[in-house]
Amino acid sequence: MQNLVIKIKKLIEKIETEKGSPFKLKCLVSKNSDSDMKWDLILSTEWFDSTGEMERLDYLAKIIFPEFNTSDLLDFSSIITYTTTESNSLIECLINLRRKFVDSRLNDSSNYGDDIRYSLRECRGFEQEEVIFL
Repeated sequence: MQNLVIKIKKLIEKIETEKGSPFKLKCLVSKNSDSDMKWDLILSTEWFDSTGEMERLDYLAKIIFPEFNTSDLLDFSSIITYTTTESNSLIECLINLRRKFVDSRLNDSSNYGDDIRYSLRECRGFEQEEVIFL
């Protein structure tokens, strides 16, 4: 799992550099229990505001998936994108968790690749197991 996190974090940095725009939200969210944990990559950035969903998913898939090995693919579920103007309870929960626990740690390069895991259960209505902020 840690290799998947490191790989995705490096790819996200590559995309941010290429697009010249940082992601406002970038995290992995688990869907299942530990025995069959699958991860969704959730992303939000300003350049999504001017592109259609299929266009941005195609772009992201072309950069991310070629770098995955079989183990990565078994741990991964999907890429979910949100424009910066979209709002829902999951996005609000993730942004609040990031602000509450993570923002100061993300600026510390010594944490590169660490599994910074938090429970979404802190937000009402979510059954997902964990979130890893990238």
